[in-house]
Amino acid sequence: MELYYCIFPHPSMSLTEDEKALIPLLSRKKRELCSKKFNSHPVRMSFYGEIIPLWLWSMAHPNRRRLPRVRYAKKGKPRIGFGSFHYSVTHTAGGIFVAVSNTPVGIDAERPREVNFRVAERYFAPNDYAKLHHTLDPNSLYSTLWTKFEAYAKYLGTGISRTLPQPTSEAATLTIPDDYIVSVYPPEEINLIPLDPEKVITDLTRKINL
Repeated sequence: MELYYCIFPHPSMSLTEDEKALIPLLSRKKRELCSKKFNSHPVRMSFYGEIIPLWLWSMAHPNRRRLPRVRYAKKGKPRIGFGSFHYSVTHTAGGIFVAVSNTPVGIDAERPREVNFRVAERYFAPNDYAKLHHTLDPNSLYSTLWTKFEAYAKYLGTGISRTLPQPTSEAATLTIPDDYIVSVYPPEEINLIPLDPEKVITDLTRKINL
């Protein structure tokens, strides 16, 4: 499994003209969002949340000149085309992370945040919830447990409200520089790959202009 990531130092900056030129590649919902607001953090993250997977798909299918659109299942699980290209994407605090596999996958990322015990009691397995009361760093543990839970929910594609708690051992977790806690389900060997967003934009621009 590959885990691609990119950290934006200024995530709220306006989309560049080259980035705006790729908006037609996005799904209808994201096209509408990015066409109305160019200078917000959610817009930039939403833009790259589809553009990076499309670029990865194009790298996996170099002979396909036409790019498919990202499609979403009822509960929001994304898919590009058909076949064995599976991915999951998450973004938080200026970082975007994309897990790619030949089988279904789920990913989530957080920076350590304050424990919400009501949320933890509702969604975490009882033994995991109990750990929050016996740790010197409850915020980091809470964020780790949450990313594991949400990665599993994204893997299932059923939505958080319909996902049953799973033990923490059921997801792989790693820490990426700048204190990002990233969890991936199912737990597999992970090849961590940093991304250059300028290369993504350049490659996709070249492809659509062929």
